[in-house]
Order: sequence, then structure tokens, then C-alpha cells
Amino acid sequence: RLAGALDRAAPLAAGAAPLEEAAESLGTTGYVVHTVPLAAFVFARWGDEPLTALRAAIRAGGDTDTTAAIVGAWAGARHGESALPADLVARLHDGPFGPRHLRALAGSLARGEPPPRFSTVAAAARNLALYPVILGHGFRRLATTFQVC
Repeated sequence: RLAGALDRAAPLAAGAAPLEEAAESLGTTGYVVHTVPLAAFVFARWGDEPLTALRAAIRAGGDTDTTAAIVGAWAGARHGESALPADLVARLHDGPFGPRHLRALAGSLARGEPPPRFSTVAAAARNLALYPVILGHGFRRLATTFQVC
């Protein structure tokens, strides 16, 4: 299903389909079969302009944080950190997998070295702290979907 969705994303991007049409066709739910093809569409259309691509990922609606994170990661990998808005990068929390770790990871990959080490304790603490946020967001979406609230 993912391969089929990616196959639908490519001609939409090549044909310069409007964002709304692509979002409707590919989906915006956050499910991998929707999110990755939508991110691929956005990146294929606007990947040479990272901020424009990020804005498009957000305008598409749905699970915007996931789609924009994927598009931002691809833009950073393609163009380097300097192509991303410095004020946005500066606001990223520098936890176990924050900007400092990502810079070290990029450097080690470029040099063909093993990836940098990270603290499993700090990563576990971060994950535990994020669980209530993620669960709350998920339950809010469910409540909105089923109009329980």
C-alpha cells in the first residue's frame, strides 16, 4: 500500500497538482501510508525551498507535525542546516536527539564513521516525559473524530 501511495504522489508532484488535491488524494492522517507519500509530494514540489516546503506541509492539514518533521529532515539532509530557518533550529530542544546530536550524526555519516553515542537514560526519560503529551493528543483526536467532547 505504501508503494502504491508513493506511486500516486510522484505524478501529482510532477504535474504540479495543488496542495489541497494532493492532501485529499494521499491523506493526512499520520498513518505511514498517508504521511510519507504526502511528505514526498511536498518535498518533490518545494524541496528546493525548505521554508516553503515546511509551510506547505503545515498547510496540508492533518498530522502536520509529523509531515513537517519528515520534510524538514529531508530538506536538512539535502541542503544542510544553513538552508533551514535559524530561528526555528534555535528553538529545538537539545535533548538526546536534538540539534547537537544531529550535527554529530551528520558529521560521522559524512566521514563514514560510526554514529555518535547517546545516553539511553536521557532518551528513556525524554520518552517517559513525552508519553502523557502523545496520549493526550491521541485521545483529543479520538474525541474530536467521534465528537465525544
